[in-house]
Amino acid sequence: MELQEGIRELHALDERLWELEDKYGMLSPDFYQAMMAGELSEFDGELGYHEDFLGWLAWYEMRLGMEGLKT
Repeated sequence: MELQEGIRELHALDERLWELEDKYGMLSPDFYQAMMAGELSEFDGELGYHEDFLGWLAWYEMRLGMEGLKT
């Protein structure tokens, strides 16, 4: 991956994360911790949350991978 391409991908991921952080009023690291601990059950069955949360989880894990924090 070329450096410029990697930077663009990183910025695109950050924008997706910021949108979800703003929408749900929670920072991505806090969301990730709550998701991994099963603490988001109040959203179970709510229309739209499931798709948002799955995307948020995947994008955050991609972001961590790009930072070298998750393998």
